[in-house]
Amino acid sequence: MAYEGKTPTHSIDELIAVVDVITAIVILNVLHELGSRQRELVEDRPQLRGTCRIAREMLVVPGIDS
Repeated sequence: MAYEGKTPTHSIDELIAVVDVITAIVILNVLHELGSRQRELVEDRPQLRGTCRIAREMLVVPGIDS
């Protein structure tokens, strides 16, 4: 996906989940650098909570503990 700009084996929902998770990771890393408390921020923001839920549903391989 990163090199060719396409991925025929993934659904649009999976691709949206990847973009949302990458966005959340970048935001949390910036906040970490600024000294903010990420857990509290995620708990207080419905969009970030939703992104965490979608990541678990769409991106975690069944049977693999994380």
